[in-house]
Amino acid sequence: MENKITFIAKYPVGKKQQDGASVRILEIDNIFSQHDRVYIESFSFPIKTLIYTILKNLKHKLFFEPLYKNEKISSYRFINKKRTKELFERAKIIYVESYGNLIMLPPEIIKTYGHKMVFDFHGCAVEEAMFSNIEKWKIDNLKYYEELAMHYIKNFVVVSMEKFLYPKVS
Repeated sequence: MENKITFIAKYPVGKKQQDGASVRILEIDNIFSQHDRVYIESFSFPIKTLIYTILKNLKHKLFFEPLYKNEKISSYRFINKKRTKELFERAKIIYVESYGNLIMLPPEIIKTYGHKMVFDFHGCAVEEAMFSNIEKWKIDNLKYYEELAMHYIKNFVVVSMEKFLYPKVS
């Protein structure tokens, strides 16, 4: 499939289609319904996630094959660096659905493909973490990724939060 849009997000199926984030993803997906789309959920094989996935879903033995596939959509649970690079090279747009998905990306991916990315902030994660008494190292990691995003990514989806972004937007 020659994809035009790569989503860094889980493609919502089943009961997941009803939660707020999934409704948002499906609305955005609908905008691009005439284009080939690829969804990437995870970029590595953390052992706990791998064991859970094997036990939960034994029929998907080849984790590099799409979990969901039709003529327009493929959704990958796990993907290796080589396949990620292939998909990112072919993508016209890379839509990063949230901070949770942004921090899964290695910094070199953001630096290399940021010009193709659209980052959907979903709120002010750094400030939310600070107000929630999250550990300092996690806040520092969020700040680092926010700075990377602001420097390398050229397109953003934001809602009434511009005064919180780094560097300050005037």
